[in-house]
Amino acid sequence: LNRNIKTIRAHKFNAMTKLGVRSDIGLLNAADILLHLPLNSTTSAVKQVA
Repeated sequence: LNRNIKTIRAHKFNAMTKLGVRSDIGLLNAADILLHLPLNSTTSAVKQVA
């Protein structure tokens, strides 16, 4: 994919803001939590991460 680094950074920043995380490790932990949950429980997972 031919994407600009500024676009990637903006998407990453927006995801981190929505998940309430402040570091790359926090973002990875949030992704790990979200990937291991059933599809219908993602709303409560976001609350757990924050």
